[in-house]
Amino acid sequence: MNCQDALELLYDIIDKEASEIDAKEVQEHLVSCRDCFKIYQLETNVQEFIAERIRGDGPSPQLDSLKDKIILRLDNIDNEVSPGQPPRSFGLIAKMLVAAACLVILIGAASIATDYYREYVYYTPLASAHHAVHDRTWDQPTFELSPSYLGLDFSNLGLEQGFVLINSSKEQICGVEMGHFVFRNSELTVSVFAALSGEYSIPEDCIDTQLSLDGKTFFNHQSNDCWLLFHEVGNAVIIAASTKADFDLSPFAPVEKVVLTDLSLP
Repeated sequence: MNCQDALELLYDIIDKEASEIDAKEVQEHLVSCRDCFKIYQLETNVQEFIAERIRGDGPSPQLDSLKDKIILRLDNIDNEVSPGQPPRSFGLIAKMLVAAACLVILIGAASIATDYYREYVYYTPLASAHHAVHDRTWDQPTFELSPSYLGLDFSNLGLEQGFVLINSSKEQICGVEMGHFVFRNSELTVSVFAALSGEYSIPEDCIDTQLSLDGKTFFNHQSNDCWLLFHEVGNAVIIAASTKADFDLSPFAPVEKVVLTDLSLP
């Protein structure tokens, strides 16, 4: 196997899509060819870097280590061409320059992939749960949960806009158990999700969207054609969802249920 054949198969090897025979032949070539081995190491580090970026939610020792390895490889490649000396292998240098350009693109792609991963994990499940009830028809209201769920009062949300609570249930969303309350008027359906704040937190990338209304703090996010409004009250995180962009979801923030104490004298 020559260098060209080996290089053409490197991506298949890295992505584990090559046949066992091809992989063995490339590995044997890498043992004897220093130039191809350098390219293999660089590309493998880039792939690992992207995978770590997608898995992680911020800086990590593993990510820093991979980044340092990639930079060191590129520095070593750059040092191979000394000033005033012709490059010993134009083909190798050309490939390495392409690899360096690809690195910049792939790091950018890793950032995009990370954003997509966060969207998929933190927001898409909420949007999907709302879409599942948006056009659903109930023969009669169904209430699996009390309107006083988690010590909050969900009974009168959206009342001034003509909304009525028509369904409540428990669902596994974003990996945790949430209460799902469905409100509807003649034009629109609104979902209100409730989870214990110790089990679910408002996504960090929502913090920049902070807004205050009537003394309450909200955070919003658009997931495809679903608008989400996050709010924390008591020991719960509340998320209201709607498919209408200009609709005010702030009235769908429940308040803590007032517990009356019997103060009558014996």
